[in-house]
Amino acid sequence: MFQNGGGPYFEDPDVDAEQVASDQLNRESLVSILRLAGDSIIELYGMWDGDFAETPEIYESIPVGTILKADFRFKERCFYTVSVALE
Repeated sequence: MFQNGGGPYFEDPDVDAEQVASDQLNRESLVSILRLAGDSIIELYGMWDGDFAETPEIYESIPVGTILKADFRFKERCFYTVSVALE
């Protein structure tokens, strides 16, 4: 949930290897889709269903490779400008 400019994230110490592998596959799949789009910049907005009228609370510019990091989490109500150019 969005709080004070960001969202808290609880790192579960009991995550199993299967979940870690699934999360990594999801990140890699998203990055592949973004690269296949053929655009050098893609905009993403993190929100819950029903928040369509909400305005972004945070704006961040990130390279697409950031999404691949195991500790990366999308922030709620954050408007991302993702650079998809070759890194």
